[in-house]
Amino acid sequence: SSGKTVISVGAHNSEISLPNGTVIEGIRASFSTEGPTMDERVKPDVTAPGMNVLSSISSFTTRSYTSIESTMFNGKNYDFARFSGTSMSSPCVTGVVALMLEANPNLTAADVKEILRNTAREDSRTGVIPIGGSVLWGWGKTTATAALKESINRIGLSENQVFSKAMVYPTL
Repeated sequence: SSGKTVISVGAHNSEISLPNGTVIEGIRASFSTEGPTMDERVKPDVTAPGMNVLSSISSFTTRSYTSIESTMFNGKNYDFARFSGTSMSSPCVTGVVALMLEANPNLTAADVKEILRNTAREDSRTGVIPIGGSVLWGWGKTTATAALKESINRIGLSENQVFSKAMVYPTL
Protein backbone atom coordinates (compact mmCIF):
# COMPACT_ATOMS: atom_id res chain seq x y z
CA SER A 1 0.00 0.00 0.00
CA SER A 2 1.14 3.58 -0.57
CA GLY A 3 0.96 4.30 3.17
CA LYS A 4 4.19 2.36 3.62
CA THR A 5 6.16 5.01 1.72
CA VAL A 6 4.75 7.99 3.66
CA ILE A 7 7.13 9.98 5.83
CA SER A 8 5.28 10.58 9.08
CA VAL A 9 6.35 13.39 11.38
CA GLY A 10 5.90 13.74 15.10
CA ALA A 11 6.22 17.01 17.03
CA HIS A 12 8.45 18.32 19.78
CA ASN A 13 9.13 21.80 21.12
CA SER A 14 12.21 23.66 19.96
CA GLU A 15 15.51 23.53 21.76
CA ILE A 16 16.22 26.69 23.75
CA SER A 17 19.69 28.18 24.22
CA LEU A 18 19.84 30.43 27.28
CA PRO A 19 22.17 33.46 27.40
CA ASN A 20 24.40 31.63 29.91
CA GLY A 21 25.02 28.85 27.36
CA THR A 22 22.63 26.33 28.91
CA VAL A 23 20.69 24.35 26.32
CA ILE A 24 17.22 23.03 27.15
CA GLU A 25 16.38 20.23 24.76
CA GLY A 26 12.87 19.97 23.35
CA ILE A 27 10.33 17.54 24.79
CA ARG A 28 7.97 15.43 22.71
CA ALA A 29 4.55 17.00 22.24
CA SER A 30 1.78 15.29 24.20
CA PHE A 31 -0.53 15.58 21.17
CA SER A 32 1.91 13.81 18.85
CA THR A 33 0.56 10.34 18.06
CA GLU A 34 2.63 7.29 18.93
CA GLY A 35 3.34 4.27 16.77
CA PRO A 36 3.42 1.56 15.79
CA THR A 37 1.07 1.21 12.84
CA MET A 38 -1.58 -1.52 12.72
CA ASP A 39 0.90 -3.73 10.84
CA GLU A 40 3.63 -3.03 13.45
CA ARG A 41 5.76 -0.54 11.49
CA VAL A 42 7.56 2.10 13.54
CA LYS A 43 5.99 5.54 13.19
CA PRO A 44 6.68 8.43 13.28
CA ASP A 45 9.77 8.42 11.06
CA VAL A 46 11.19 11.61 12.61
CA THR A 47 10.08 14.53 14.77
CA ALA A 48 10.44 18.27 14.24
CA PRO A 49 9.49 21.48 16.06
CA GLY A 50 5.72 21.67 16.30
CA MET A 51 4.92 23.46 19.54
CA ASN A 52 4.36 27.19 19.78
CA VAL A 53 5.79 27.77 16.28
CA LEU A 54 5.61 31.31 14.89
CA SER A 55 4.28 31.08 11.36
CA SER A 56 2.62 33.08 8.64
CA ILE A 57 -1.17 33.13 8.52
CA SER A 58 -3.18 32.82 5.35
CA SER A 59 -4.74 36.16 4.54
CA PHE A 60 -7.94 34.23 3.77
CA THR A 61 -8.25 32.45 7.13
CA THR A 62 -11.41 32.70 9.16
CA ARG A 63 -9.74 30.96 12.12
CA SER A 64 -9.27 32.91 15.33
CA TYR A 65 -5.67 33.77 16.25
CA THR A 66 -3.59 36.33 18.10
CA SER A 67 -1.22 38.17 15.80
CA ILE A 68 2.36 38.37 17.11
CA GLU A 69 3.84 40.22 14.14
CA SER A 70 2.68 41.48 10.79
CA THR A 71 4.20 42.75 7.60
CA MET A 72 2.86 44.87 4.77
CA PHE A 73 3.36 43.64 1.21
CA ASN A 74 1.82 45.19 -1.90
CA GLY A 75 -0.64 47.13 0.23
CA LYS A 76 -1.90 44.07 2.12
CA ASN A 77 -1.18 43.22 5.76
CA TYR A 78 0.03 39.68 6.53
CA ASP A 79 -0.03 38.37 10.09
CA PHE A 80 2.13 35.89 12.00
CA ALA A 81 0.92 33.87 14.98
CA ARG A 82 1.99 30.93 17.14
CA PHE A 83 0.43 27.51 16.61
CA SER A 84 1.09 23.97 17.79
CA GLY A 85 0.54 20.68 16.02
CA THR A 86 2.00 18.23 13.59
CA SER A 87 0.59 20.72 11.08
CA MET A 88 3.60 22.80 12.14
CA SER A 89 6.23 20.02 12.36
CA SER A 90 5.35 18.44 9.01
CA PRO A 91 5.99 21.64 7.01
CA CYS A 92 9.34 21.92 8.79
CA VAL A 93 10.35 18.51 7.47
CA THR A 94 8.87 19.35 4.06
CA GLY A 95 11.18 22.37 3.94
CA VAL A 96 14.16 20.16 4.76
CA VAL A 97 13.13 17.77 1.98
CA ALA A 98 12.85 20.70 -0.46
CA LEU A 99 16.42 21.72 0.40
CA MET A 100 17.59 18.13 -0.03
CA LEU A 101 15.98 17.88 -3.46
CA GLU A 102 17.33 21.25 -4.52
CA ALA A 103 20.83 20.08 -3.58
CA ASN A 104 20.35 16.69 -5.25
CA PRO A 105 17.35 16.40 -7.61
CA ASN A 106 18.22 12.76 -8.29
CA LEU A 107 17.16 11.58 -4.83
CA THR A 108 14.31 9.08 -4.86
CA ALA A 109 11.50 9.09 -2.30
CA ALA A 110 13.20 6.13 -0.62
CA ASP A 111 16.51 8.06 -0.55
CA VAL A 112 14.83 11.04 1.12
CA LYS A 113 13.23 8.89 3.81
CA GLU A 114 16.49 7.02 4.42
CA ILE A 115 18.49 10.25 4.70
CA LEU A 116 15.96 11.82 7.09
CA ARG A 117 16.07 8.74 9.31
CA ASN A 118 19.87 8.35 9.16
CA THR A 119 20.57 11.99 9.97
CA ALA A 120 17.97 12.49 12.71
CA ARG A 121 19.60 13.10 16.07
CA GLU A 122 19.26 11.81 19.58
CA ASP A 123 19.52 13.92 22.71
CA SER A 124 18.78 13.59 26.41
CA ARG A 125 15.02 13.84 25.73
CA THR A 126 14.91 11.13 23.05
CA GLY A 127 17.33 8.88 24.90
CA VAL A 128 19.13 6.24 22.90
CA ILE A 129 16.95 5.32 19.95
CA PRO A 130 17.03 1.65 18.94
CA ILE A 131 18.41 0.79 15.50
CA GLY A 132 14.88 0.01 14.33
CA GLY A 133 13.47 3.33 15.55
CA SER A 134 11.24 4.39 18.44
CA VAL A 135 7.44 4.51 18.50
CA LEU A 136 7.70 7.90 20.24
CA TRP A 137 10.56 9.62 18.37
CA GLY A 138 10.95 7.58 15.18
CA TRP A 139 14.63 7.78 14.29
CA GLY A 140 15.03 11.07 16.17
CA LYS A 141 14.84 14.80 15.72
CA THR A 142 15.15 16.07 12.15
CA THR A 143 18.50 17.72 11.54
CA ALA A 144 18.41 19.88 8.42
CA THR A 145 22.15 20.47 8.07
CA ALA A 146 23.00 16.78 8.38
CA ALA A 147 20.26 15.80 5.90
CA LEU A 148 21.45 18.40 3.42
CA LYS A 149 25.09 17.33 3.76
CA GLU A 150 24.15 13.69 3.18
CA SER A 151 22.11 14.68 0.10
CA ILE A 152 25.14 16.52 -1.27
CA ASN A 153 27.49 13.64 -0.44
CA ARG A 154 25.41 11.33 -2.61
CA ILE A 155 26.30 13.33 -5.72
CA GLY A 156 29.97 13.77 -4.88
CA LEU A 157 30.02 17.57 -4.53
CA SER A 158 31.77 19.22 -1.66
CA GLU A 159 29.72 21.06 0.91
CA ASN A 160 31.50 24.33 0.00
CA GLN A 161 30.51 24.04 -3.67
CA VAL A 162 26.83 23.95 -2.74
CA PHE A 163 26.77 26.26 0.29
CA SER A 164 28.68 29.00 -1.54
CA LYS A 165 25.48 29.62 -3.53
CA ALA A 166 23.14 29.49 -0.53
CA MET A 167 21.51 32.64 0.80
CA VAL A 168 20.15 32.99 4.33
CA TYR A 169 17.39 35.44 5.24
CA PRO A 170 16.40 36.38 8.79
CA THR A 171 12.91 35.57 10.02
CA LEU A 172 10.71 37.54 12.38
